[in-house]
Amino acid sequence: MAAGGSHRLAERPRRRRLRAAPRGVRPCAPGRAAPPQGLHRLLRAFVVASLCFVPLLGRDFFPTVDAGQMRLHVRAPPGTRIEETQRLFGAVETHVRKIVPADELDTIIDNIGVPVSGINLTLGDPSMISSADGEMLISLTAKHGPTAEYVRALRKDLNSAFPNATFFFLAADIPPRSSILGSPRPSTCASPGQRETRRRTWPSPGPGLAIATIPGAVDVHLAQVMDTPELLVDVDRTAAQDVGLTMRDVASDLLISLSSSSQTAPNFWMDPKTGVQYPVAVQTPQVRVDSIQTLENTPLSSGTVRLASSGSYASPTAASALRPEMLSNVANVSHVLGPTNITITTSPGPSTCRREWTGRIWGRSRLASRR
Repeated sequence: MAAGGSHRLAERPRRRRLRAAPRGVRPCAPGRAAPPQGLHRLLRAFVVASLCFVPLLGRDFFPTVDAGQMRLHVRAPPGTRIEETQRLFGAVETHVRKIVPADELDTIIDNIGVPVSGINLTLGDPSMISSADGEMLISLTAKHGPTAEYVRALRKDLNSAFPNATFFFLAADIPPRSSILGSPRPSTCASPGQRETRRRTWPSPGPGLAIATIPGAVDVHLAQVMDTPELLVDVDRTAAQDVGLTMRDVASDLLISLSSSSQTAPNFWMDPKTGVQYPVAVQTPQVRVDSIQTLENTPLSSGTVRLASSGSYASPTAASALRPEMLSNVANVSHVLGPTNITITTSPGPSTCRREWTGRIWGRSRLASRR
């Protein structure tokens, strides 16, 4: 009780000070100095000065570094063979040498086509999707002009000189690639209409063209290529069944003829001297498959022993013992358009539009693209 009474006596002066203080103002504890008024003014000035940086919001975290590196992606019209893509790269390289002075140009490396290794295809650049794609790595010397000026000049010159091709620059040095994780900034484009092909429906490129009209938007392109020429083989299952063939037989024989037997029946030969294994595959030479009529003459045979509609009822003839049937007897081949690459947002629905911003604050341009 004595301890409690002494505590109440010690609290009386503090309670009197609290009652005497104006409402909303709490006096400081004994021994603690009140904060100086100059500190309050300094904090207010700092907050007001910070408002001046509001127009700069939305810029990249990493500053622009002129490392003298340019990474130009060249995309030929869909379905272009790799030898034709190489000729396009030669013409593009000529334009690059016209714009960049010879004394400032160090090396130009062309990387055309899809990587052979599955690891490189999985972990590499996702924009390399077919033989019509390639990258041009341009390296400048130590003493060179502004790289951004060369990039701006190349955008203007290449788009006018090669209207059927698609050009866009990717991050070449480490800081920009680290800030965007190695790929251009994607935007989900809601397609107002869809373009239909035979038995297929794919998004139209309209949204990408709309984003290209926004001031500051450059290198606008769709990540999905939707109009690649294809051949559609429409198999008549009833006719195929009459000659003892199944869909698997037709697909397997076409795959072997056009893409070799390494996928359906892989074989290897080992050199007894060195112990090195070599793949052995069978395939029709590509130079011989030069028309649809040649493709329709592809022989088809049954992979299983089936009874065909020939011979007598007492002694039916096995399908594997008959002469091979031509593809034209059981299927029709026609021209269609299809996608080169299929992603999650490809069929049907919004497509992925990739772009970069230049000469404008990134945050404002992003708001304009949303509108």
